[in-house]
Amino acid sequence: MTLPEPPPERGTDEAVFESFALAVLQRAEHWAQEQEPPTVFQRQFEFVGTSEWHEHVVPRTNYGYWLQSHLEEIAALSETSECINRLWEDGIIRYFLPRDQRATPADTLTDEQLHYLIGGVLYALVDVLQRCNTYRPMREQILESYVRFRAAWRATSNRHVAIIPLLNFHAHISEPLRVSPHFEITPFTNEEKGWAWSVMEGFRHRQLIPFHTFIQTEFKLTGEWSLPDLLISA
Repeated sequence: MTLPEPPPERGTDEAVFESFALAVLQRAEHWAQEQEPPTVFQRQFEFVGTSEWHEHVVPRTNYGYWLQSHLEEIAALSETSECINRLWEDGIIRYFLPRDQRATPADTLTDEQLHYLIGGVLYALVDVLQRCNTYRPMREQILESYVRFRAAWRATSNRHVAIIPLLNFHAHISEPLRVSPHFEITPFTNEEKGWAWSVMEGFRHRQLIPFHTFIQTEFKLTGEWSLPDLLISA
């Protein structure tokens, strides 16, 4: 039997964020009863080998747009003020604002600055809703998203990954073939094909690659590197 993790220590940034999340989610559940959040429809592609594929239209709740539309009401919550002030004073969300504004004391932040900070922090809560699809997630689910976003907000560099389908490329490769310090040739899996084609569809770029050539692609060139976060040095 696995015992639930104890709640975060009172007064920590995790505890403050949890209080903020629970307060917003409680009101979000009420808002949803009055008017359902908007739904967007996304086209997803499923590839099976090099000859078969299926297209699905998947409805998704647009939690991000919906919460942002209630930004004024969220900003008025005492839990929001406490959360933003704590994260700002701890330096967790300092990089949300331009460099010349990062030394601003929490009690002198303008309404415009506060709304921008709240909007940024809300992305962690949107992640909870998208993953759990409930207004009553478990504490562990709230904190998992927060810890992951907090690491990204504090990061001094960004990890970049490039996936390039190798069209008309054929080889017998049983393990990754490194061609440079940052690039290697690996099999192009069905899941990666579906993701790549969905991205091209979303950006209206699918006409750049003939579909019959894309579906037969067996390998990809993958690159991975880290670059300094320009917002930190801006």
